[in-house]
Amino acid sequence: MPVIALPVFADDHGDLSVFDSVEAMDRQIEAIDVENDEYEFFDAEGRRLAADVDTRSGRFAFRIDDEHPADPGHLAALLRSFFERLPPHLEAFRARAEVASSLESLVALRQELARQPKPRLLGRWRPGLRRD
Repeated sequence: MPVIALPVFADDHGDLSVFDSVEAMDRQIEAIDVENDEYEFFDAEGRRLAADVDTRSGRFAFRIDDEHPADPGHLAALLRSFFERLPPHLEAFRARAEVASSLESLVALRQELARQPKPRLLGRWRPGLRRD
């Protein structure tokens, strides 16, 4: 049985999330969304993943979907589309994705973006401001 190549991806109509493990993806995905075919799942090599739902626990068992051949070009296209739609403050990632020459480099770039600190919420304390 083929081994799932990490990281793994969940594509929700262009919103492409990346996870370091299938367990991490399992924790974030809701069963109802899988049942409604809201996501396409991929491993790092562009192989489609199937999610088998355990009805008792509500958790998933991900496996390589043998019904769909590996399509690294499809995952690369999804990644490029994702990077093209990034907001202006992430222009550096968009520019790097434009010149990326392989699926592996796009996957690594998506992982790097996922590790970026998230912007702080407005109204929180910030250095230099008084908190009363």
